[in-house]
Amino acid sequence: MNQAIKAICFDLDGVYFTARGKQSFHRALIKEFGGEKAAVDGFMRTSETMRDFACGRVSVDAFFNELRVATGASGTDDELIARWIRDYEIDARVRQAVQSARAQGYRTCVCINNNAARLPALETKYGFYQDFDVVVSSHEVGYTKPSLEIFNELLTRIGVAASELVYADDNPDRLQGARDVGITTFVFEDFEQFVRELKTLGVTL
Repeated sequence: MNQAIKAICFDLDGVYFTARGKQSFHRALIKEFGGEKAAVDGFMRTSETMRDFACGRVSVDAFFNELRVATGASGTDDELIARWIRDYEIDARVRQAVQSARAQGYRTCVCINNNAARLPALETKYGFYQDFDVVVSSHEVGYTKPSLEIFNELLTRIGVAASELVYADDNPDRLQGARDVGITTFVFEDFEQFVRELKTLGVTL
């Protein structure tokens, strides 16, 4: 185990889970549930309701009610949640890397922008929490990445100094808050690059 880095933090969408799942739901709202494309795009990408849901300020029922009104999509809450996670799949190479890190004594964690519908459904389906020592989600903390608050909460829960934690995210816009609190960061481009970046930090998985 490298003495400088003691913990490795992962994103979910596009890192631990492949990018296919999240993208699939957006398309399904239009093609399968009858949502109007411009309305779906606006609601899912930039709406205040979506931001508030990710911060835990909107209930699951209220979120889906607003989604149906705003986009014209049909479907019950349960149907929409099931479809949201249907095409998610774990990247087996990343999961193996997480497990290898834990076996070597590194603490593993997740820091994510997520909500009270999708995240519990993913955990029920995949049981992925068992791979991590700590899972920090925006809907529980009340702040989304790249805010300083969510990364400070991550450091509190994982119990290491900022300099001892490395964090990779496939979205470069979400890394600045981590850098500002002193966490070592890099953009996740693909698995091979991820492994190379960790190796430069003395972490071999």
